[in-house]
Amino acid sequence: MIVVNRSLLADMLGSAAAIARPHAPIPLLGTVRLSAEGGVLSARATDLATSLEATAPCADGREMDAVCVPARLAAGVVSACAGELVAIEVEAQRGGLRILAGRAEFTLYCADAADFPAALAADEAEEVASGELATIAPERVWKELATGLSETRPSLMFAVLRSCGALAALLPEVDALF
Repeated sequence: MIVVNRSLLADMLGSAAAIARPHAPIPLLGTVRLSAEGGVLSARATDLATSLEATAPCADGREMDAVCVPARLAAGVVSACAGELVAIEVEAQRGGLRILAGRAEFTLYCADAADFPAALAADEAEEVASGELATIAPERVWKELATGLSETRPSLMFAVLRSCGALAALLPEVDALF
């Protein structure tokens, strides 16, 4: 369990909720990824075009495994809590994030943090724009596409390819469907 200043956490989650899309075609884009390491709580949110990472010091310096919780719901719960400090704890056996403030206790459903999309590097979009993608052998492109299609969430691959412009270059017919 980690303890964080309530107003800092509410600001972090509010900013993350502004970026996260609650009705996105990829459900994880409506979540915020929370983790604590080295006495610092990190919150990450992305819509694949814009990313946000915010941090806040933990009052107790403990660590917490990464979890993804619905961004707007988490922001609303923390904002409504009373008191100066909020305690949060991952409940692995129940698949939830417990939020405690005073006598109030909330448990939010958590998604697997391993599925949260990684932030895109600005270089990836520049590589596509410069035509560097055309220099990759078609066999290599097909191998990478086949790998992405065999993953548990192939929609993430298409979303990432589309966000950096590679989908239009590789599969213009598929890009036209968006």
